[in-house]
Amino acid sequence: MSFDEIADLLPGGLPSSAYRHGAWWNNEDDPGSTHSQSRLGWMAAGYTATADRTTRQVVFRRFAG
Repeated sequence: MSFDEIADLLPGGLPSSAYRHGAWWNNEDDPGSTHSQSRLGWMAAGYTATADRTTRQVVFRRFAG
């Protein structure tokens, strides 16, 4: 998905940090993580994310677990 496609799905779009910081896209499911977008978002849905900020594309992959 493109960053624009994701932004269109979110009220208020993607935060500027998603465009500036690769760490925003880290796959963290630890309850102590500050990256709630991954923990409560794609990780909770059973996916990992791999983002390329240069092309502004994200690949979500289903994981077993």
